[in-house]
Amino acid sequence: MKLVSVLLLAGGLGLFYSLQELRAEGREGPALSTTYFPNGQVQTEAELDGGARDGAFRRYRPDGALEAEGRYAAGRMEGEWKWWSVDGVLDPKKSGVYHDGERVEALR
Repeated sequence: MKLVSVLLLAGGLGLFYSLQELRAEGREGPALSTTYFPNGQVQTEAELDGGARDGAFRRYRPDGALEAEGRYAAGRMEGEWKWWSVDGVLDPKKSGVYHDGERVEALR
């Protein structure tokens, strides 16, 4: 199933466009969700369970570079997360260990 959504933002903020593709894979467990930038590059890859993010997650920049990688549990960031700056350097202020959506520890 493919879902296309268009949202016009008021106040001259422009047009936000996202294309999302969901695949059930015909098996038990999470569905896979991929969203795309308007230029066709992958924006996010996520595992879903019952519609909530649950499992591996990756976010990319419009140029295809990895921006963030981690896991969700019941829709909240959980475990080790890594975030990279625009120049590809690991961001120590965002990267770390998350529990219930909150950063609880820096990466070692």
